[in-house]
Amino acid sequence: MQYVFTAVFTPVKDGSFFVNFPDLPGCQAQGKDLADTIVKAEALLCLCLFDMELHGIEVPSPSDHNVIKLNANEITSAILADTDPHHENYSNATASHSVEIPMWLAQVVEASGLDTSSIFTNALKQAIGMPIYATQNKPTPTSQNSANPNQKESPPAETPLLKNIILAAALLLFLVFAISAIFFSL
Repeated sequence: MQYVFTAVFTPVKDGSFFVNFPDLPGCQAQGKDLADTIVKAEALLCLCLFDMELHGIEVPSPSDHNVIKLNANEITSAILADTDPHHENYSNATASHSVEIPMWLAQVVEASGLDTSSIFTNALKQAIGMPIYATQNKPTPTSQNSANPNQKESPPAETPLLKNIILAAALLLFLVFAISAIFFSL
């Protein structure tokens, strides 16, 4: 499907530009100059809209560019996005990606039962400026056994609150470093 949304470009003191789409909160990027930012805006708009379509989220109607309030030095531009090629090429495709993490963290994450694929996917989306939409969780091994309603699932192992906080902090720290390494190596 083809869309046209208004982008707002904001100059930054170092000569770079920041772009956002007022009708699509969270869909934003920054480029080294105006031309680079326009290229990133076109790609990002397409990815954001494709992701919304993929998750069944209603795409809002674009606002008239005349009603968008601008700050000093901001400019607007209409940006075209065509999501059809993405649906043809990527709708059901997944890619396996190996990530190296410390052994202790791998053991803690494995014991916690976290869905690392979703965590990494959302972290990467956030790193490139895409909003993250709530999706249904994939079935876990314990929920797959719930076909028999009389069979009671064993309760999850109790973990002290402090251990959970340390786990969350360690995982968050790892994700920040991993995303930074990926983002800055592009």
